[in-house]
Parts: sequence; C-alpha cells; structure tokens
Amino acid sequence: MFIYALQKGFKELSAAIDAAKQDWNNDELRKDANFRLGSYLHWMMDFWERIEQKATVASEDKTFFSAFRYANNKLKHGHELLAPYNLSGGLEFPDFEFPFSSEPIGLAWAEFEKSENEFENQFENYQTFLQGKQIGDTINQARKILGHYYEMH
Repeated sequence: MFIYALQKGFKELSAAIDAAKQDWNNDELRKDANFRLGSYLHWMMDFWERIEQKATVASEDKTFFSAFRYANNKLKHGHELLAPYNLSGGLEFPDFEFPFSSEPIGLAWAEFEKSENEFENQFENYQTFLQGKQIGDTINQARKILGHYYEMH
C-alpha cells in the first residue's frame, strides 16, 4: 500500500502544484496544493518510519528525513501557518534587454521562525535541507532515498 500511496500521491501533488503555479491567486488551488503536500508528507513519513524500524539507515539520511518530519509536524500542529511553500522566481524587469528570459515560477519550502517547544535538530535540519528549496527537487531527493532502502529489502 505504501508504494501505491507514494506513487499516486506524487502524481496528485505534482498536478496540484502545477495548477497552483498557473493561478497563484486562486485560493482553492493553493489549498489543494497544500492538502496534497500534507497527504504526501504523511505517507512518506509513515514509509520512512517503517524503513527506520527494519533497516540500518545512514545517519545522513536520518538527518535529511528529520527535516521532512519537521515540515510534517508543522502542517499538523502549526495553526499559524497555512502553507509550507512560498512562491519563487517570476519576472524581473530592471535593465532588461531583448531577448530576455525569466526564471519560471515555482514553489519552495517556507521559512519558519523557531518557536518554543520545537525540536532543535528538526528545525535546523529543515533550515538546511528544505527551507527555500524547490519542493519538487527535495521530494525527488527523498523518493530516491526511499527507493534505495526499498530495493534493499
């Protein structure tokens, strides 16, 4: 079930992010992208926890997934935060010349302020591995790590 959920969840997350990027002012599309990200994180972290129980996991992978654990917990408990992503990229016009190109609009992990009662290591790992980075790139990196351990067992 985990593999099915991760594959289906990734497709749904990708579609929701693509739709939200096309119309960032559409509140429903942003909510759906956030929902799909939360669902994917939930399945991913459940799968990771199973891997940790059954396999010898490299310390750098534990550290990397600790950042996702922080993001997952923020989604579940961070009521002051509505979305774990920010808009990045877009057009800039100062002193441009033709032809010009612009960075495509993408979604990056949000910045969080450290608050009391948070796990220090998870917060620091989030800042190192996720904060400000493109969501798709980091999810793909996590998928590769999960695939590595899955193939071993």
